[in-house]
Amino acid sequence: MAFVFAMVFKVDTGHAFAGKPYGGEIKSGQCLRIMTGASVPEGLDVVIMQEHVVLHDNVIEIDASHKAGQNIRKAGEDIQRGQTILHPGKYLTPPDIGLIASLGIAEINVTRKLKVAIASTGNEVFSLGAAPCAGGIYDSNRYSLLAALDRPDVDVINLGILEDEPASLLIRHH
Repeated sequence: MAFVFAMVFKVDTGHAFAGKPYGGEIKSGQCLRIMTGASVPEGLDVVIMQEHVVLHDNVIEIDASHKAGQNIRKAGEDIQRGQTILHPGKYLTPPDIGLIASLGIAEINVTRKLKVAIASTGNEVFSLGAAPCAGGIYDSNRYSLLAALDRPDVDVINLGILEDEPASLLIRHH
């Protein structure tokens, strides 16, 4: 790769680390080594990956292709104060939980998943794979309902096939 060098900077100012910002002053002609996740000090307007510089002793050379704002993310540029980030009724996914945590929010109000119990009833209803007797039918409706309710916001309890006996039809809490 051929470089057309645009600037030369002295690397003697210091370092900025994630969680340990640089506290000094940056003067013209100086640069600062900034590690991933570190805050960019006032007065600096570009971050250049070290793979894109040529280092000789304590001096770096950069080409003219770099622009102000490059590789810098400003606080609040992705989410603005007062902006709605998640709408009510949304099923929370792992990225949503991470987003909430990145905002420092420790608790949120949620609604429990809908809990539905599904059972097929009738002495004429047979399990799939079983040989039904005369007048018997396969248990198909329960499978249709299970498939229809296979959603992240629904907790389904599959009760199977229940006999046509009153005791079998009593609701049991799980």
